Amino acid sequence: MTVHDNQLVQRIAVITGANAGLGFQISRALSQRGFRVILACRNPEKAETAIASLQSEFPDNQFDFAQLDVSDIDSVTAFPAKLAAITPVIDLLVNNAGVTAQPLKRTAKGHELQLATNFIGPFALTKHMLDFFVQERPGRIVNISSLAHRIVGSKVCDMNFDQGPYKKWLAYGQSKFALMAFTQDLQDRLRREGRNITVVAAHPGFAATDIMVNESLLNKFALGRKILDKMKLVIPSAESAARPAIFAACDDSIKGGEYIGPGGFLEIAGQPAPAKINKNVQDSALRQQIWRDAEVLAGLSY
Repeated sequence: MTVHDNQLVQRIAVITGANAGLGFQISRALSQRGFRVILACRNPEKAETAIASLQSEFPDNQFDFAQLDVSDIDSVTAFPAKLAAITPVIDLLVNNAGVTAQPLKRTAKGHELQLATNFIGPFALTKHMLDFFVQERPGRIVNISSLAHRIVGSKVCDMNFDQGPYKKWLAYGQSKFALMAFTQDLQDRLRREGRNITVVAAHPGFAATDIMVNESLLNKFALGRKILDKMKLVIPSAESAARPAIFAACDDSIKGGEYIGPGGFLEIAGQPAPAKINKNVQDSALRQQIWRDAEVLAGLSY
């Protein structure tokens, strides 16, 4: 699916959370490869600022904005109509928008915020976006996961934390684990249906993004902030950390169900390479449980 500037059919990409950090860098890279980029973002002002920056760098490219809050199921449900006003088809969906290690907070629907943003929203959005992929144009879906998905064991109980005590890093890890399980199951379903869509996942390693800086434990005390300032000199920039996602989105060699991350030490940084998947993601019974729970929480059926 590598896109060349001389192709007659321009590829169209939808990127969630595209106004900053990884999402913005993914938008830049896809623009360089000839994509028309649609920024699906919560904040219109920030999205317009991002578009202005992209337009100044790529004056001949077309950029569009469609408002979307992936944590809000009502916003996700309304999104297809907004997208249809821009384009009848897409070639690429990047489920990038996410939150990390948030204190317990619930959406209007009662969903724990990290689960809603990192998994339930993308789960529902992808379902709605499938109608925008057409068989004659190879499609691709990239889900942005995390190293933290590997902290989850063989059971994922109470994903929404309706019963047990809330632990923000466990909630984050479980949301990304669920997204990995969804990636595998969705690819299997689409393959059985004969759909011309490749579903993959990617993770950035450890990037010097606003999320990393704001949520780091080191940011909570003075000495830690000094250490964090030193670490920023060696931690990959958002531009570098976006490379696995860009590779997952664009490289011709990618196969369905693959997981791409930085290829260096502990997958913290480095050039894109196959990443380690939590072995529990391959548990079909666990994946089916997660899928059923997601349909109930999202209020839809695939």
